[in-house]
Amino acid sequence: MSKTELDRTIVIGQVVAKQLPQAKAALMLGLSTRQIKRLVRRFKREGPHALCHRGRGKPSHRQYPKDLIEKVLAHLRTTYVGFGPTLAAEKLKEQERLVVSREWLRQLMIQEGLWQAKTKKHNKIYYPRARRARYGELVQVDGSHHAWFEDRGPKCVALVFVDDATSRLLQVYFCHTENLQGYLEALKRYVLHWGIPQELYTDKHAVFTVNHMRGGEQKGETHFAKTLKQLNIKHHLANTPQAKGRVERMNRVLQDRLIKEFRLNNISSISDANAFMPTFIEDYNRRFAKPAQSPENKHLSLTDGQRLSLEDIFAIEEKRRVSKALTVQYENKVYAIGQVRAIRTLRKRGVMVRKYLNQNIKMFFDGQPLDIKLLEIDHNYKAPLSRKELDIQLDYNHITQQMDKDNNRGHSYFAE
Repeated sequence: MSKTELDRTIVIGQVVAKQLPQAKAALMLGLSTRQIKRLVRRFKREGPHALCHRGRGKPSHRQYPKDLIEKVLAHLRTTYVGFGPTLAAEKLKEQERLVVSREWLRQLMIQEGLWQAKTKKHNKIYYPRARRARYGELVQVDGSHHAWFEDRGPKCVALVFVDDATSRLLQVYFCHTENLQGYLEALKRYVLHWGIPQELYTDKHAVFTVNHMRGGEQKGETHFAKTLKQLNIKHHLANTPQAKGRVERMNRVLQDRLIKEFRLNNISSISDANAFMPTFIEDYNRRFAKPAQSPENKHLSLTDGQRLSLEDIFAIEEKRRVSKALTVQYENKVYAIGQVRAIRTLRKRGVMVRKYLNQNIKMFFDGQPLDIKLLEIDHNYKAPLSRKELDIQLDYNHITQQMDKDNNRGHSYFAE
């Protein structure tokens, strides 16, 4: 018996024994006098156990049919392996037309060993920062290294842009590694599609700030910071991951949902992933984006001058010294300058090398373009890899070796 039923049994027993009037028993139990009379008759006829709930031990009339449960489990063990309860419930409804409760599905998956209940952690308390009031006022940016294509391809990085006011997913750009080239390409796509945001919030990655001083010199600006300055975008650096918590939480959501979407749509390359993202972003924002406090959009449209010089704004500029032979070395390549009349002027002088996002190289002296020609390339030189780039390369080598072994055995590595 439950505590309520036990208390009810004691009071009704006193009524049957003529120790307590029915009206007072009704007040004590919060029931009507007619209900007390019915309970007294049931107590006299069947004894104390008659006051227990009559549905105890019987199957619920609201439980799902067995054939539906079997269908759900079959899909969870085949098509939706690794899906969480929330995402699995959504896909069962969208793809299989099976409507089930998310909490019921969670309990079923725990019972069948398909999901492990999460325990609460006592984490350090970080006081939440209030959202910005207007859309486009502050955009949080971060890179997420993950096996986005599972075992169908090597690891890569997703550069994620999230609006602070609305939690809207604005940009997800996939590239091989988290470097300057990838962030510039992602920012360019963002600006062309949404406009120029007022402020950007990032971590202290080497792309965004100079973390090490040389010889006590003051910290300089990175190429990315110079690009933001040309676009009049204010830049903030976060001291902790919790400071830019919206984009960090978005990374966890994407690592769960987006991987499953790639699996269902058979996406296993960076180009296919970037082509798929607009559809995913539109659907995600339609369901999960929050309204801003103010309806004003703080994104600024590109001016005609900015649009014309956009390629130059996102180009990487570096200074190089001209040799006596009128050659310039850049990225393990040697370029010859063709201006014959300017031989004496250019020798041992500095020129500006501009590398565009399409990998084209141009050189300028005092703002004037130079005629250059590629002479030779050092094919034996290999640039040093960072820790993350090394991990990606090792994973890629492992997958390639496994593919070769499987091909020798006569079957495809990517076969399901």
